[in-house]
Order: sequence, then C-alpha cells, then structure tokens
Amino acid sequence: MAPTFHALRSEQWLYVEYVNQEIELYDLVNDPYEMNNVARSTNPVILGQLHAQLDAMKHCTGASCRVADSMPNGAISAPALLVQ
Repeated sequence: MAPTFHALRSEQWLYVEYVNQEIELYDLVNDPYEMNNVARSTNPVILGQLHAQLDAMKHCTGASCRVADSMPNGAISAPALLVQ
C-alpha cells in the first residue's frame, strides 16, 4: 500500500504533503514538539523550496539524490512568517 503522505525534515522544518493536497509545516527550531502548523503563515518562497526538494527526493536515484538533498530547503534570509 502506498503512503498517504510524503514528508521532508530539515534542521529547521518538517514539511508534509498529503495525497489530499493538505500541507503541514512545522518550525522545528521554534516549535520542536510540532504543535503549530505554520503552513498558512509561512513565506510562500519557503513552501516552494520545500515542495521542490520533496518532489526531487521522491523521484531521484543514485547520485541525483545527492543533488536533491543539497537543494535549498527554506533556509533563506527572508522572514519565515508572513506579516498580515
């Protein structure tokens, strides 16, 4: 049976994509117990980077996985949370 989600964990983020298109994002630095899903309030650039890296990791083989693993994963200087 195929998993109902795919996830990516970095030093700062836990990013989860479910097959029903739901997304969860946890800031592991500020929320190590993963209590607050910040996907809706996080900079879309970060979400895009995490999505791209997860997609690359899902489809990589051999040496291409090293490339996918070294992709940007939300570690940018832009503010992580959007100000509304």
